[in-house]
Amino acid sequence: MFKWRKWNRAVHRDFGYFFFGMVIIYALSGIAINHIDDWNPNYVVTTEDIIIDPPGAKINKSEIKKLLEPFGESGNYKSHYYPNDEIVKIFIKDGTIYFNLLSGNGLIEKQQDVLCSEKLIICIITQLSIGHGFLIFLPVRLY
Repeated sequence: MFKWRKWNRAVHRDFGYFFFGMVIIYALSGIAINHIDDWNPNYVVTTEDIIIDPPGAKINKSEIKKLLEPFGESGNYKSHYYPNDEIVKIFIKDGTIYFNLLSGNGLIEKQQDVLCSEKLIICIITQLSIGHGFLIFLPVRLY
């Protein structure tokens, strides 16, 4: 005679293990998504403090490109604007540069893309939570 109780208990136990694992994965992915600014697996932001000779007043595009030459960013220039009279915000390829026109202090923020292989666990967890779960098994990003 077939033992339904034994079979039911085994299947219930196995489903319980499976769903317990899924709850843990989605709990971790929720934490990863909530703190994506701190540990986004898609890119890394690096910052560098810089000092220039303060120009004192607003400068034009050609003067900005000259200021960027010592840092190797003159070829990466995209555009700029002045949030206020003292600060110029310069957009470059994969980053931003902030200069204080009066003090000469500045900051370079560069964004570097990271392959998912470098932060594999965080990448898998966030991709599952966002809904791109099937893409984590592909070696090439399609999005």
